[in-house]
Amino acid sequence: MQQGLLFKSQLTPEDIKYKEAAGKLSRTERQWLQIEKERDNDFTEFVDIEGLKDEMNTWVYPLHFIDFETSTVPLPFHTGRKPYEQIAFQYSHHIYHEDGRIEHANEYINATAGEFPNFEFVESLQQALSKDEGTIFKFATHENTILNAIRAQLKASDAPNKESLISFIETISHPTNDNPDPWIVPTRKQNQGTRDMVDLCKVIIMYYYNPHTFGSNSIKKVLPAVLKSSQFVQEKYSKPIGAIAVSSKNLPDDHIWLTKRENEIISPYKTLPPVIDNISQEEIEARLSNIENIDDGGAALTAYGKDTVYRYD
Repeated sequence: MQQGLLFKSQLTPEDIKYKEAAGKLSRTERQWLQIEKERDNDFTEFVDIEGLKDEMNTWVYPLHFIDFETSTVPLPFHTGRKPYEQIAFQYSHHIYHEDGRIEHANEYINATAGEFPNFEFVESLQQALSKDEGTIFKFATHENTILNAIRAQLKASDAPNKESLISFIETISHPTNDNPDPWIVPTRKQNQGTRDMVDLCKVIIMYYYNPHTFGSNSIKKVLPAVLKSSQFVQEKYSKPIGAIAVSSKNLPDDHIWLTKRENEIISPYKTLPPVIDNISQEEIEARLSNIENIDDGGAALTAYGKDTVYRYD
């Protein structure tokens, strides 16, 4: 403001203290990409191909992708629990095989009112991920934070299999910065587990920039941006999932993830079948406190809090 630089088009690399980093995009490199591409009306993707290849060469097949749904409330749902404790009530687990097959391998959901699910949740996750040593992926920090919280709950419990579950958690995660009881992993950097989850959000930040995200790294911005930019992804997922070597526990083989209306891509979430038979969409939305889309994380925790759990892939 003091320098009279009010628009991105007026900026130079020096104004943002531009500095490159070895082997990945630095914070200021990403900032300059955003400025430069918006200034030039350039919506082409940037990919650090060599850096991304080096990262991917460290991954071990089969690749495991996990996603948690959780809740935290001031008034505990379960006897003996504390306010604002984390409750992990659902996960999905997909596997990407080296031959390109994608498998919806496992899922867990707790739908029993009054039943504290966290230890059963981790036990199920342990069984799902212990069949091989493939790399495990998350997006952002949520899954790691939840596993840290469940580890603390286990340590304070008398669960009969607590030591096995704690060891599993320590293997696939790392202590959060505010964890008062961090674990030490010999020969590992930053105390991360020997099979610590890879954060795909960090992978994007280090090696990829898509102008259609407008600077956001949220998966809800990155996914539509990739769909809009990649002809390969559009062509692949415009086919029935049974024709592209994808198996689903909840969707038929003829389901098509990617459709268009007036040449605009429709969100894959909008193509999902009704979550409950014989109940109108209006009634579902009313039960979810008028949260419109099931892709909103708030919808899942609201459904759980109302003792109404919806399954979706």
